[in-house]
Amino acid sequence: MPTIELHNPHHDEGIAAMVQAPAGSPRGTIILLQEIFGLDHNMCADADRWVAAGFHVIMPSLFDRVQRGFLAKHDKAGFAAGFAAMGETPDEQAIDDVRACIGWAKINAEGPIFVIGYCYGGRLAWLAANGCDGIAGAAVYYGDVLRHADVAPRCPLICHFGGKDPFLPGERFVNGIRDRHPTVPAHNYANSGHGFNNSGTPDADPRDADLARRRTLAFFSAIS
Repeated sequence: MPTIELHNPHHDEGIAAMVQAPAGSPRGTIILLQEIFGLDHNMCADADRWVAAGFHVIMPSLFDRVQRGFLAKHDKAGFAAGFAAMGETPDEQAIDDVRACIGWAKINAEGPIFVIGYCYGGRLAWLAANGCDGIAGAAVYYGDVLRHADVAPRCPLICHFGGKDPFLPGERFVNGIRDRHPTVPAHNYANSGHGFNNSGTPDADPRDADLARRRTLAFFSAIS
């Protein structure tokens, strides 16, 4: 995917962002927010799927100020590196980068702007749905949003969790969201664990990933 340099007004140092346009007229723009592993093959594959669905995609490299082009493997060392990078990346800094993506989309793309986040990025998507103007809708995939249960989304938002997720148990998170924000649709995918949107993940059912994607697409289509 082509890469641009992205700047937000509160930080002198910019970050990279991958961008890609669909073949035809775009249905809108999706801002994709990463897991803790950076813009790895899973994120790039997901971007390709959304581009194929007709969306302009922009993916900011949110840990670039920690390490330019940060990438980590899905192993013990990679988890440690990813959590360390997340700890060095304040939430408000990441949300400022989301705002920069929104600004880029308003100038360079067409249609409504959506945010989709996975794990770490899912939590940021929840925060962006409250703190960023210009977002038509957002989707959270297995993000630790209950720590922000008092933050109410200001745009339509949909959530997806894995029932076998040992970190963010789907049933607990779905019930927690429904208790605090009953108008937010939240779904539990009983056959899948954490990271089930990633192809080849051992505890993921591809049918769950497909269903979550179709639900997100239908949700965004109803908004726009």
